[in-house]
Amino acid sequence: MEYEQSIFYKLQSKKRLKDFLFVKRDVYCEENFINSKIKVFLQEGRIIEAPDPDIQAIQRNILRGLNILNVPDYLYSGVRQKGYKKCQEKHDNKKFLFSFDIKKFFYNTSREKVYNFFKEKLQTSNEVAEILTIYSTIDLGLKKYCGSQQIKNWVEKSEISQRHLIAGAPQSVLL
Repeated sequence: MEYEQSIFYKLQSKKRLKDFLFVKRDVYCEENFINSKIKVFLQEGRIIEAPDPDIQAIQRNILRGLNILNVPDYLYSGVRQKGYKKCQEKHDNKKFLFSFDIKKFFYNTSREKVYNFFKEKLQTSNEVAEILTIYSTIDLGLKKYCGSQQIKNWVEKSEISQRHLIAGAPQSVLL
């Protein structure tokens, strides 16, 4: 991937990041505040993490900054103008087709992996990487496991990471 295409590549300034994301108040860069704006609940045995519209708007700006990356041709998920149907069309005439789903993928993509992507691959400053990571991950511990014993059990059994990629954020699939 050509990371230098991203607007975030080698971004060092917190102020420039906030301008790009249209963040007007410093509180919008704090993990506790952002976590408080994400509704978490269980539905049909899976965790739903739904950011408020104002947080989601900022997350869409992160996606916009990542969308210009050239991704490998084989990648379909989370890529604009590609998707499940395009992938299926590409494989229609094949004799064999393997389809798989990675169980609890978002919940097992740790905060550290997300931070390292921004810090190492996009070569941002620590501060910029931290803010982008805060918008891209959730800490279920801050949400007190959302009042769910099942979520608490999953974390305690290491079936999911307490701090992980937000399943409902616009940029999560591409990350």
